[in-house]
Amino acid sequence: MAGDLQSLSWEPRSGVVAYHLYRGDLPTLLSSGTYTQDPLSVPEASQWCNLILTTFSDPDVPAPGAPYFYLVTPVNLMEGSLGFDGAKQPRLNTDPCP
Repeated sequence: MAGDLQSLSWEPRSGVVAYHLYRGDLPTLLSSGTYTQDPLSVPEASQWCNLILTTFSDPDVPAPGAPYFYLVTPVNLMEGSLGFDGAKQPRLNTDPCP
């Protein structure tokens, strides 16, 4: 639908100078385990790098039955962790922001 946005927000972290936001295709994540997906090979994937604000509006709305997921990482001198998955294993950043 034209004009619809996915509005996202997250808590600010002390000492962080920017944030990287990753959007991925949930079916791709479930089939491959890949959290940071290459936007050139996964059309639903996207990256927004060096965001200063802790809010973001994604103009793309997923088609029914084609869900997206989002991950945010803090950036100080280096990019922070993607956290851990449900099995308490670190999420790998295979396609990081440049």
